Amino acid sequence: MSKLRVHLPLILTLFLASLVLSPTILPARGVIGYTPGVTGGQWALYKQLYDNCTPPNPTLCSSTSSSTDYGLLQVASVYNTQVTLNLVTVYTNGTGTHQGVLVDVSTGSSNFTFSPIQSQLPPNYFVLGKDLQAGYRLWNSANPATLNKTISENVAGQIRMVNVLNQTFTTIEPYISTRASTEFHFDQQTGIFVKLLFSFSTSSPYGSSGIDSGFGMVDNNIWSSPPSTSYPDFGISTTPPTVSTVQTSHANSTITITRMRGFNATVALTAASSSSSLTCTLSQTKLVKGGTDKSQLSCTGSPGSYTVTITGDSGYTTHPATATINVQNTPPAKAAPATILDLLQTPAGYGGIAAAGIIIALLALLFTRRKRAPQPTLGPSDTPIPPPTTGPADAPPSASPP
Repeated sequence: MSKLRVHLPLILTLFLASLVLSPTILPARGVIGYTPGVTGGQWALYKQLYDNCTPPNPTLCSSTSSSTDYGLLQVASVYNTQVTLNLVTVYTNGTGTHQGVLVDVSTGSSNFTFSPIQSQLPPNYFVLGKDLQAGYRLWNSANPATLNKTISENVAGQIRMVNVLNQTFTTIEPYISTRASTEFHFDQQTGIFVKLLFSFSTSSPYGSSGIDSGFGMVDNNIWSSPPSTSYPDFGISTTPPTVSTVQTSHANSTITITRMRGFNATVALTAASSSSSLTCTLSQTKLVKGGTDKSQLSCTGSPGSYTVTITGDSGYTTHPATATINVQNTPPAKAAPATILDLLQTPAGYGGIAAAGIIIALLALLFTRRKRAPQPTLGPSDTPIPPPTTGPADAPPSASPP
């Protein structure tokens, strides 16, 4: 079982080298023109289509499983038979790689390097010449591999004619036999790579095991239906976009990235001021998948108006955002009076004393002009007469006896 613990990229590398060295499988057709069928600005997005491991063996499956989330092939430019590509790989942990590659569809040459073997692999399996078909050689060079068949299949939402290159290797040893197969699919009209199928199996008296995986195109801006406008990407913004502060304080703005269409790469942030008189820092310089996707911009400097450009870089795409920082002069501080005497000696204190004096004078004048009402006195003529009382003297006279 230890022989099976081979890293998948290493296996693919060895297979790619064997494709270069292997003789032509089918008779080569007549000389044809090898010209690119792609144009600058086109791109294609790739993802893992399936990944099977039988029986489920943690040692074997974990050593061969792919950690790639998606891959991106961008056509930067085309000149004669040469095509400049931008190859991007983004892994499930948010990290990624980015490599510029120059390929030739006529000679098959390429400056692509492949890990874990850091050496140049001459063959170009990214873009072939356009309008090739079964029986044609991949390139116009000595002893290249030959396309096995041309089939129709659904690629990124549309039925396309596809050229297939298959290589299968079988080894038989006394106690174990192995079979490995790689199959490349290329779009016939454009020559662009659309799919890679890989299988590896072993059989021995102790049992059988194998892996089977596929990596292929899931989107593009060449023929996808409906048409795609962009690959996984991000947007960047500042909130607020304009900040005003005084010279002794900091101006703060929040930088936010928005992930779009399954984008999960790490974004590196940098900030550049329009003048050296303003100094800015970022609380976070790398925004990773699963984080807050926010960073705070903090600036301080001399009075003036500045523009700060914040750039987000994912490794294969960059986007800028700007913030306007206005720094004003610090106003002079106003010292408060230290004592009541100081307060009284200020214009406001003098005004208060004068107002208080006027109020006191008015109150004094009001009270001095007020007269008291005279008090009545009692005397002989003023003695009250008591009311009459009823008694014998007031009884009516009685009749005299006759």
